[in-house]
Amino acid sequence: MRTVVTACLVLASLAAQSQVQTPITFSFKGILLNSDYSTFPLSYKDDCTPIRSSKTLVCVKHVEVGKIPMDAEFYFKDNRLDAIEAYFPADKYDVVIMALQKKYGKWEEWNAKQYVWYSTPPSLDSPPPDELTVLRVTDFMPSGKVGQGASGVALSNIRYLSMKTARDKAAARDKSSEQEISNASQDL
Repeated sequence: MRTVVTACLVLASLAAQSQVQTPITFSFKGILLNSDYSTFPLSYKDDCTPIRSSKTLVCVKHVEVGKIPMDAEFYFKDNRLDAIEAYFPADKYDVVIMALQKKYGKWEEWNAKQYVWYSTPPSLDSPPPDELTVLRVTDFMPSGKVGQGASGVALSNIRYLSMKTARDKAAARDKSSEQEISNASQDL
């Protein structure tokens, strides 16, 4: 009897461990999200601009991923890579989604405009995970080579956000939503 109970406990423990997901480490062209600026490739440091108001350093680089041209922006806060934005022609959206699925597995969330991956499953009991979002079409036109010389070029983008940035953006959304609700309630 004791052996059966022990065996059941071991099996239950193994089943619980198999459900724990190993965190995903997001990277772009081998550059890890949350990495230190000192590890950032020297060839990417050519076009970096400090943003004094937010103590952020932004580095811009035109790259090719496969044969897809991309304009990448790397955001460093306190010498840590806090966010990455990469813009690419919208007609390559499906290729990028399939490549990311091959690299990171099936996405966590999706709708007609975006796909989202998380470094760990979101939970109310833990801090927000790092996030990778691919937007179908952006309203923002970067000044890089991808949109250069072509008016009306539709671009899509990949957005990598660290936990801190995701947390800050969620807090800003909540504050904005609270303000909007407060303003609306006063007008009702």
